[in-house]
Amino acid sequence: MPSNPTSGGLKGFLQRAYGSSTKAYASILPLCSRTYAFLSRSGFVISATLFVTLIPLIMEIDREGVVMADEKLKVADLRSKGFQDSQMMQMGLSESAVYGTSVL
Repeated sequence: MPSNPTSGGLKGFLQRAYGSSTKAYASILPLCSRTYAFLSRSGFVISATLFVTLIPLIMEIDREGVVMADEKLKVADLRSKGFQDSQMMQMGLSESAVYGTSVL
């Protein structure tokens, strides 16, 4: 007895379901591959941009904190030696280190 794809019962149902699922897979596959390619390129561009901009910014903020701590130590040393605020400003020390004000 030859198998008929339009036969009824469970076997016919499964054969029709398999046929429609393979058609759906064949039509969805190009869309999925294009979406994957777009998202992978976009992810690379976004991560590269963040890497190029955020890493130097974080390093600069850290360096600025180290410089401020160093200047505060210099100001404390110069004050112990009797220097005035105006003299320290003329030496090139920052105003925030001399007067102790900070934005952060």
